[in-house]
Amino acid sequence: MQISYVITVYNKAEYIADVIKSLSVENDEKPEAVEYIFVDDGSTDNSIAVIQASQHLLDGNVKIIAQENTGAAKATNNGVAAARYGWIRLLDGDDIVCRNSTSIMHKIAQSEGVDFVIGSYSYFSREEELIPQIEAVDDNNYVVMTQEECLKRFIKNFAHNSSCMLLSKDLFDRFSGADTRLMSPDYSMALRAIAKTKKIARICGNVTQMVDEAPGRLSSQIRRSRYDSIMAIYSLALSLCLREEMSQKLYIGGLVLDLTAIQRY
Repeated sequence: MQISYVITVYNKAEYIADVIKSLSVENDEKPEAVEYIFVDDGSTDNSIAVIQASQHLLDGNVKIIAQENTGAAKATNNGVAAARYGWIRLLDGDDIVCRNSTSIMHKIAQSEGVDFVIGSYSYFSREEELIPQIEAVDDNNYVVMTQEECLKRFIKNFAHNSSCMLLSKDLFDRFSGADTRLMSPDYSMALRAIAKTKKIARICGNVTQMVDEAPGRLSSQIRRSRYDSIMAIYSLALSLCLREEMSQKLYIGGLVLDLTAIQRY
């Protein structure tokens, strides 16, 4: 397995050490090649200093990219652009990885011939010791879904975030990366990826754990999340219409998006 972890960070000094600790104990077997790319999105705390103090725990090359505060989407794109390897594991700066999650996702991708694997998430508490809370992943508990099945599921607000994704760098480049017009790239990336592939693998369990208290987390901002999910659907429908990659009507989860009508606006 040759893997590039891309970890986006904005004012996560309180949490990033736990993220690094989870990465340091994730894999039972050492990957063939691994790198960890931290993209600091203009943090005003000491996030970078915490990363530097903990990076010795990681068995692989560590790169820290500092950029002005331009958002998670731009940070994700910059991190992937710097990646050397063909598979990308995305991670937020306050989410931890489940045991062997990346290697199992990669194994499934290889065996099923897919470019995109996604799972779900649960929560962990910072009031308890971290390591015993980290969940293990069942490598047999997954399904392969068609493009239509994926679209139906995502329109129903399938619980995930970018930390639940493993995707090939080739696929990321094909769908032009995260949409920088949106504050949160999660829904947009999932939909854009699905539009460029005929099937994905979905792990029916957790691959990531989110801290149960993280003030300001984008995913906890319900109105913002709903807005971004709606805009992600709209943007996908419009782009498909303009590129004529699908029929003039897109059927998703019982909802019919009339692309010709959208195009008129």
